[in-house]
Amino acid sequence: MQKFVYKAISLYYKTIKKIKKKMQIICNALNVGNQENLISDVLKIIKSAPFFFPRLPRWNKPFRVCITNAGDWGWVSDKSGFRYVKKHPETGKVWPKMPANFFKIWKKFSCSNILPNSCLINLYKNTDSRLGLHQDKNENDLSVPVLTISVGSECIFNYGKTKEIKLLKTVNLKTGSVVLLSGDSRLDYHSVSKILKTKENILHNHSPYIFPRNSRLSITLRKFSEKN
Repeated sequence: MQKFVYKAISLYYKTIKKIKKKMQIICNALNVGNQENLISDVLKIIKSAPFFFPRLPRWNKPFRVCITNAGDWGWVSDKSGFRYVKKHPETGKVWPKMPANFFKIWKKFSCSNILPNSCLINLYKNTDSRLGLHQDKNENDLSVPVLTISVGSECIFNYGKTKEIKLLKTVNLKTGSVVLLSGDSRLDYHSVSKILKTKENILHNHSPYIFPRNSRLSITLRKFSEKN
């Protein structure tokens, strides 16, 4: 019995060590039922917090993705910069509450006891949508992981420790995949360089009038901490 317990503890610490060192990309983490529940949650969120286009601070140009948020804080970008705010910039209403289902996924995959208080939802409407290379670094407390869920069309996801495009790793993220930034990978650079055409798209099949045929959702859970 003691030998079994020792092996279990050893495996646990090896797993935690691995998680701390590398970005975790978990393909097919969520089944179809899980994904459909997420889509239903997002549809409820956008009723009170509709999608809008953030803008690049320096040039005031719109992003190639539209966004919305849920939780206590929402991430926005405009001529004033990147930041977290408590209200939708267009409606003036506070962000809707984060669905319980999001917390369940966080608890299952994040390896963190600290709960997120912000959920950024990106909608990539078509194959021309993309997101440039960046770091998630506006949250102040970088000890808390960032977890992103992919739903819909497959995308080309790039990541690494550097801005050098040639040195980045690339993976095709399929629907139901989960990406975890934690520990040494918390500030890894990452981007979405292309949305791929998909014959079967769970988003479009679920809600064709809301989500175009080649659309993709990314749902990113974070913990924002105000500076003292």
